[in-house]
Amino acid sequence: MFDESLTHLVEDLIETMKSDIICIGLAAPQVGISLQVAVVCPDRDFSNVKVLINPTNITESGKKDIKRESCMSLPDLGGNVERRKRLSVDVRTLAGETATLQFEGFEARAVAHELDHLSGTMYSDKADALVTLDFDAIRSKLAG
Repeated sequence: MFDESLTHLVEDLIETMKSDIICIGLAAPQVGISLQVAVVCPDRDFSNVKVLINPTNITESGKKDIKRESCMSLPDLGGNVERRKRLSVDVRTLAGETATLQFEGFEARAVAHELDHLSGTMYSDKADALVTLDFDAIRSKLAG
């Protein structure tokens, strides 16, 4: 698994994420690939993309926080989701080594959202209710 094809998949996920200004994370199952791989970049600084391969030992801690989430898989919808403010997860690197990553705040929320995709859960399964969002207006606002 830890070969050129995995590197290519990660690169494709990042390029797909880059293609939409509101996308801050993407999981392989969202593009029809049944692998435990996701990429997350909440600040859209693509020199600092978090790559999550075969995540295990996921631990959430800290205060509970409720914020609106949306997803590329459910365009123009959003919902309030409760998550913890801190997250720790063991992952494999592209070289196959094990690493423990720590996340806080918005980054922890984005990582948890992508980890949900890897376990077959959507944010909509956890949201109190879904509301309609105007993704085109959000894209225009972010584009400046």
